[in-house]
Amino acid sequence: MFIGIIGTPCSGKHTVAGWLVKEHNFKALSLCESKHDDFHPLIFTSAENLLLYVTENWDDNFVTCDIDSEEILASYRRRPFFLLIAVDGPVMLRYERYRNRKCKLEKPLQSLEQFIESNDYSVFQYSSKSPSHSPSLSSSLYNMTSTSDLTIVNTFHELSCFYSHLAALEITNNERLRPMWDSYFMYMADLAAKRSNCMKRRVGCILVRNHRVVATGYNGTPIGLKNCNEGGCPKCNLGSNCGDKSDSCLCLHAEENALLEAGRARVGEESILYCNT
Repeated sequence: MFIGIIGTPCSGKHTVAGWLVKEHNFKALSLCESKHDDFHPLIFTSAENLLLYVTENWDDNFVTCDIDSEEILASYRRRPFFLLIAVDGPVMLRYERYRNRKCKLEKPLQSLEQFIESNDYSVFQYSSKSPSHSPSLSSSLYNMTSTSDLTIVNTFHELSCFYSHLAALEITNNERLRPMWDSYFMYMADLAAKRSNCMKRRVGCILVRNHRVVATGYNGTPIGLKNCNEGGCPKCNLGSNCGDKSDSCLCLHAEENALLEAGRARVGEESILYCNT
């Protein structure tokens, strides 16, 4: 597993990396000299070299916090063993961590306003000092965070509580990289539901036999009738309660549509129906 961690300033991304190193024997990788000496990371001169090393040793576990562009992220994303984690937290709590860190190092402090300004530039590439500048969200932390596989919100004041939270998330579970069959088909059922035109609720269904999709279905009016969301079903469009005037409802269930699509011969024995109701 190769985990990349991104996050807002003082959100705790290096804390997560350190926890993976200490608790799960991950090896830290970096594109520059690390300030976290306890990591003892391997240093690489480029993201390409780092990725080559990870690929050649793909059955080991690695973690890096050095992802500062979408280009680097896209190259890592091509590998099936890569997982992206985004870490965030309340601004005031992150500023408190920043102050405590700087005070321990006896270094000059930014004001809260300066910290927020730095945060806005880091996340959105926006600066109030250059309001006419149009930020490029395509390469911003905000855009990369929106594609993360897991988002961790660090609202903890004590490290022990944060570590307990990380353990509960089961970050290293391989199903995060490749879902098991049941999870996979339920994801497909959720996707099928997005095609629903029923005004009451969205439901998707996947009919599976021997791990092969036989048919998909979603609820809505039958073929040849006006879609429910276009007024095709009077009951659904009147907002009637479930069970009321059910004999006047024209919408078919997602399961019905999937079975109709498949037909008796294709369904056969030992078929499984996945539905997101």
